[in-house]
Amino acid sequence: GADQVTRVVCQVYGESWPAQRIEPWTPTVAELEVYVGEYTSSELGTSYSLVVQGQQLVIQHQRHSDVILTPVRVGQFTGNTWWTTQLVFQQAADGTVMGFTLSGGRVKNVQFVKGVGLQ
Repeated sequence: GADQVTRVVCQVYGESWPAQRIEPWTPTVAELEVYVGEYTSSELGTSYSLVVQGQQLVIQHQRHSDVILTPVRVGQFTGNTWWTTQLVFQQAADGTVMGFTLSGGRVKNVQFVKGVGLQ
């Protein structure tokens, strides 16, 4: 109908590109459980824990309050803080979560590896 959005074009610094429609993803608790674990960045020298609380994925750090992560699409989440703008998970062919990249604030695509402690 006349009230539906049919196209969105993003413009930044004189460049433009069409936006892509994202189908909403509402994961089950079982689908969130695959992301649970300890993740470490050797670049930043820090670790984050991901846990499921209720029906939500939560990222935890010793120096920050817990942050609820909102699913964007399968394997991608966002938080409401400057340091959790975007988490994109990497998975092996069998679905095992290997890690994620974190973008937010002054950092972009910082790699975190699952199950590896600080050396």
